[in-house]
This record gives sequence, C-alpha cells and structure tokens, in this order.
Amino acid sequence: MSENSVQKQISAYISQYKYKIEMHAHSYPASGCSKLSPKEFIRALKSARYDGVVLTNHFCVVDPFVRNEDDLRVYIQNYKDVKAEGDAEGIAVIFGAEIWYGNDYLVYGIDETFMEDFLRVAPQSYEEFYKMFRSDDRLIVQAHPHREYDTFEDAALIDGMELNFNPKEEAGVTHAGLYIRNNRIPIVVAGSDLHQDKQLNACALRAKTLPVNSTELVALLKSKDYIFEIGGVPMFPYHCF
Repeated sequence: MSENSVQKQISAYISQYKYKIEMHAHSYPASGCSKLSPKEFIRALKSARYDGVVLTNHFCVVDPFVRNEDDLRVYIQNYKDVKAEGDAEGIAVIFGAEIWYGNDYLVYGIDETFMEDFLRVAPQSYEEFYKMFRSDDRLIVQAHPHREYDTFEDAALIDGMELNFNPKEEAGVTHAGLYIRNNRIPIVVAGSDLHQDKQLNACALRAKTLPVNSTELVALLKSKDYIFEIGGVPMFPYHCF
C-alpha cells in the first residue's frame, strides 16, 4: 500500500469525528478564576469552531472553599446564561461540575437536582462522595492528576481520569498517561481547563455525533468511540502499541 493511500485512509477515518467538544471549562461568575462571562465564553468557543462544551464550574462543600445556597443559585444561573448564549450561537452546553476534595474531580451526567443534593448532604470525604453519588448514568473523573499539588486517586474510586492540556501545565501529563495505562483506568478524557480565550484549541474531544445533554455525554464516553485533538493534532486514547 502506497504512503499516499495510507494517508488518505487515515484522513478519511479522522474526518468521521467532526464534532469538537471542550470537556473542562469555567465561566464567570460561577468560577471566580475565569475571565470569561457567558457571552465572552460562547463567543470564544465559536471563534475556535467548537460545537459543544461541558461547563464544569468549581463547587465545593468542604473547607477551604465552602459554598452555600446563594452560591448554588449563582452556579445554576450562570449555567442557564451560558446555555442561552450557546443556544443562540448553535453550541451545545452541557451541565457539569468540578468538585474539590484535596484533588479536583470532574462530574459528568448531572443536573441541578444533583447539585442541590450534593450541597444538602455535603459528604466530608471524597470516598464518601464517590460511594454516595456514583451511578451507572454518571461518571466521576479525576481532573489534572499530574499537577504537583495533586495525588493520583485510587483507581477503585474513579470512573476515569483527565489528560489536562491547559498550556500552563508542564510535562506531568505524561505521568498521568502512564498511570492511566498501568492501572487500566477505564475512561480517559482530555480538557483544556478553559478560563480565558488564549487557552482555546489546546485540546478537544472529537466525536462522530454531538451530545446535547448529560445522558448523551455519558453514553458517548462509555462508548469510547471518540478521539482527541491536541493542539490540532489527532490522538487516539484507546489504541496502544
């Protein structure tokens, strides 16, 4: 088979994954660390040709960043504002969360009721949280486990792990990849940890179909039928030498 023929087959395969999705993103004011208002957030994603985004704003029920009912109202309203902007611009916005228990965890497959229950029950440890809220229609993924102040979570207490390609991150993402492989972590996601527009196109998840709600998102991740785009270069997370 000629080199040209191989390249054509690879290009044809990649072209099937036409929908571009950001899996880890923050907007203001729900995440005070973000520099993007709902309008700026969606405008930035549209400029970079994203089709969808999981809004994973920060929320915590234990020290040192305890949130209350007023914070939750801001959290939910921020999601609604971002979704309204997304609907107007043709970008799917899916409800998610990033919670803190020493390490950070991305939670996919949730809605407003989940957040209300989370605040009301307020588990005091991550293990308690995982055992209480883990379900077949929800995925709990450790975020950026390679950061110097994080520790790798017990593989029995996570559904997946993130490869975080925020441009400020160092090569520790390699350690995350090795941990995922050596511990056979079942689900792998990639996120930009978007806080400002200069982080756009750091990475994306590429899918054949566009999930438009939490149920479809979890189904997509469980199917493992997706690839990553890292700085514009394709990556195949479930294929190893």
